[in-house]
Amino acid sequence: MAGDMVGYAVVGLGVGKNHARGAARAKRCRLVAVCDINRELADQVAAELNTEAIYDFDQLLERKDVDCVSIATPSGMHADMIIKAAQAGKRVVRETARY
Repeated sequence: MAGDMVGYAVVGLGVGKNHARGAARAKRCRLVAVCDINRELADQVAAELNTEAIYDFDQLLERKDVDCVSIATPSGMHADMIIKAAQAGKRVVRETARY
């Protein structure tokens, strides 16, 4: 982390759009990228929030400016993505659904 700023990224832009919007407004947080396999959606959210669109989770994890990843993909994908992100040295926030 550079100083007090957290480089933040969001993967999964269904519910994750709200995570990205929150990160874009948060103090001491810099939204550096949004990620989704749906390129049109990723491009739309990135344009709205003035950030970069990425379409591949592994490429997102390679970025040195990403300190924390918000995982808002379908819940069945969470475990593998959390492990990969942790192995890449990233902090992780995950979306939890309540029914």
